[in-house]
Amino acid sequence: MRSLDHRLFTDINHLAAHSGWLHGFARAYVVYGGSILVAALVLTAFWRGRSSVHAPVAVAGAAWAALSALAAAAITDPISHAVARARPYRTLSGVEVLIPRSHSHGFPDPWTAAAGAAVAALALCDRPVAAVAGVAAVAGAFLRIYAGADYPADVAAGLGLGVATALALSVPGRALLTWLAVKVERSPMHLVVAAPVPDPDRVAVPKAEVGSP
Repeated sequence: MRSLDHRLFTDINHLAAHSGWLHGFARAYVVYGGSILVAALVLTAFWRGRSSVHAPVAVAGAAWAALSALAAAAITDPISHAVARARPYRTLSGVEVLIPRSHSHGFPDPWTAAAGAAVAALALCDRPVAAVAGVAAVAGAFLRIYAGADYPADVAAGLGLGVATALALSVPGRALLTWLAVKVERSPMHLVVAAPVPDPDRVAVPKAEVGSP
């Protein structure tokens, strides 16, 4: 299994040696672009949820995507310290490294754990946004291997851990967040969780044209 992991890493990472035109994009996506994109998609689900018929539930689902992503990333820390698997650029020769080297361990990868959790949580509240987030997560996982930061097993474990975290805690997490969202909706801060509804008394009624019956 380990040799297969190494072979897959070598095959993907060696692509970087022959595709210099992609280096800038891959570097930007791995360092900050992927995180910004996933965060923007979570915010998109939150904004869409405010206009939903069941706004508190939808907003709570988007909030759970953010919290579960943070929880999944935090859970990877003790696991990675226990496993203590070095990143490929510290153990293999000839690795094409496109990003700054880190002293952290790579298994499981915290970025893919957070992204996987966000995708799984979004799938429970906004499937169209979750589909886009899924593409972003898979692209980020691939580019982390391409950039020399992780083995395939590192990102696969991260995605799996993230999905498991979001789903395992979704019932109590979303229930608590929905309760809070309902409280906010009934408070002066209701616009945080629900988009304003036009007041029918203020809707202008067009005047009849002169001479019309």
